[in-house]
Amino acid sequence: MKSLMEEASTVAKALEKAWARAGNPREFTVKVLDKPEKNFFGFTTKSAKVAILFEEEVASRGQHTSSRYQDRSQSQQRPQQKTIPVQQKRFEHAPERTQERARRNLQEQQTQATLQTTQAKTQQATQTPKKVHEPVWTPERVAFVRQWIGDMQKAMNRADISCDISTDRNAIRILFQKPLLEDIEQEKQLFRSWAYLIMQTLRHTYKQQFRHIKIILKSSV
Repeated sequence: MKSLMEEASTVAKALEKAWARAGNPREFTVKVLDKPEKNFFGFTTKSAKVAILFEEEVASRGQHTSSRYQDRSQSQQRPQQKTIPVQQKRFEHAPERTQERARRNLQEQQTQATLQTTQAKTQQATQTPKKVHEPVWTPERVAFVRQWIGDMQKAMNRADISCDISTDRNAIRILFQKPLLEDIEQEKQLFRSWAYLIMQTLRHTYKQQFRHIKIILKSSV
């Protein structure tokens, strides 16, 4: 597990910079260390500071295997090209029939090699590249959810309660350090309504369906 820290004028910009430095990982955890502060005139007096935790992705072995096969195919074709002049020298002083047979064999070998090369190029051209799936919870969307939660806490006069946000594949988890409501059942109902509202807001903002994703809100007792 590795970690990076970045500073910027806003939390979203700091998250974008940290995510880019980390190599755009699919799974990561974000912690806001410092929030930005502005003076009376609207100028930033204190930058936002965030930390991102992630794991390095190991490259697949398929690329190394394909490169080895390409090296082997090239090494097998090179000796054939080098041996052609030697074969020609051998039958220069041979009888006419022997020379004709040798020439035919040589032409057949060259034709087969050309066909193999053409088939290999055709297969490479017809192979469709693998689609790279963009992670659902990008730093921009995580910052959007954090801003939404912060606005709702201010409306409830609960802005003093901090929360940690983490992502895992298609799920995002918001864990509050303290309960927002004294009644546990009322708090569960509040979290369910927030999850629904966050989902609808994301769909409206980014014009996407966002299917098969989960929004989990909890508070530590």
